[in-house]
Amino acid sequence: MDLIIATITLGGIFALLALALNVQMGYAGLINFGIVAYFTAGAYAYVVITQPPPTEFDTYKFGFDQPIWVGLIGAVIAAVLFAAITGWPCLRLRGEYLALTTFAFAEVFGSLVTNTTSVTNGTLGFLGIEQPLSARIVPEAYPMVLAGLIAALVIVALLIVSRVTRAPFGRALLALQDDEIAAVQAGKNVRRLRLQAFLLGAGISGAAGAMYLWYTTVASPDLFHAEVTFTVFIALILGGVGSNLGAILGAGILIGFQESVRQLATNPTIAEKTGAVQAVLEGLLLILLLRFAPGGAAQLLRGLRPKRTSTGPDHEPKPTATAFVKEPTT
Repeated sequence: MDLIIATITLGGIFALLALALNVQMGYAGLINFGIVAYFTAGAYAYVVITQPPPTEFDTYKFGFDQPIWVGLIGAVIAAVLFAAITGWPCLRLRGEYLALTTFAFAEVFGSLVTNTTSVTNGTLGFLGIEQPLSARIVPEAYPMVLAGLIAALVIVALLIVSRVTRAPFGRALLALQDDEIAAVQAGKNVRRLRLQAFLLGAGISGAAGAMYLWYTTVASPDLFHAEVTFTVFIALILGGVGSNLGAILGAGILIGFQESVRQLATNPTIAEKTGAVQAVLEGLLLILLLRFAPGGAAQLLRGLRPKRTSTGPDHEPKPTATAFVKEPTT
């Protein structure tokens, strides 16, 4: 049961990140290697908004002691604002140049988080972050409640993103990927569309950052590093780039596998080998999936759907001879 709850909770958080990356890369064609930066921005914005004001013994200078829901909204807004600042110059670039630039932005931002003690409390971070509904739920039942809450928010995010990507906005993004020149000639503003997709993905990442603190109850620079970005990319590839449902499936598969290995690591006889085995098995899983199902789990899911069969006759019935016989005239 603990494995299932941990997979739903942490898998839901990474499902949001994979969904955000799918909007940016799957629809807009933006290779964002800095998604962890917007994840981090949302997390620390949530902390600043919800933490109590500092005492004389604290090194941080800002704490507004607001409700949790205000912190969640603030996390989304902070991530979107940060994306607007970084995205405007970055989105002039394409392909690997954009990937490297966003990765560099994320590394610089991580350094700022570590060294800006007045806002982030530096390497000390924040402990004992309040969890939603924790005062009303007994501790033994709370992990299940948190898993249900995060799962519900993931479903809401999936419905919103699916609605947006099926709208003219999503079709315009796909048109840019198919033929950018034709889309421009049709009157589409390429830069604005890509910036909107970038901001939407960043907002979802910011919300995921706040939820991550619900799970860890700790905010520390050690939790936000490049490995988060690579995990999200692997999850999206496993699920299927371009599929919103696939992004969630991929995150569930990957996090479920990682949590299973982590459970095995509690056994001291195999604990030393689990790290290497996990990396090898993840790589093998990715290679096999790309070999036999390049579209990821979403492709496999589509293959399981029953094919539609016709309910009519196999061929048009032949006309009877009487249909062509003229009535005799008298």
